[in-house]
Amino acid sequence: MKSKIIFLIIFYLGVSPLFAQDADQVLSDYFEKTGGLLAWKQLHSMKIKADFEQAGMTFKAVILRKQPDLSRTEIEVQGDTIVQAFDGETGWMINPMTGTSDPQKMPMEMMAAMKEQKFESDLIDYKEKGNTIEMVGTEMVNGKETFKIRLITIFLGMS
Repeated sequence: MKSKIIFLIIFYLGVSPLFAQDADQVLSDYFEKTGGLLAWKQLHSMKIKADFEQAGMTFKAVILRKQPDLSRTEIEVQGDTIVQAFDGETGWMINPMTGTSDPQKMPMEMMAAMKEQKFESDLIDYKEKGNTIEMVGTEMVNGKETFKIRLITIFLGMS
């Protein structure tokens, strides 16, 4: 009996590192299970549908993106739809929460932020971009254990 316990302890200590994953492996597995890294690099457009919660309310969103910098976002809020669109140079939005459903030109700060957005994820070729990732841990999402990784980006600001 004693030898079985020692074997189990040695087995556990020897095998447990095999089950441990680092951030690179999690990211590699993610890309592989979602079509492969090459397919991700060849994307020219995408449509993302999402539900999210904030302040006890649930919102639905649709985000449309097309290379190099076209985007449109629609968010349903209490029966109204907020729309933001950007064509690479100018942006406009409709926000019924401000009391009007007429399209309005996007503020300059917002357009500047839209111009800085990149189509390709910072996680793709993150090392070549000068970024790093690290394993943060795991978290339960919809009853399933998921890995959490942190992306640390390098910002080269202009002075």
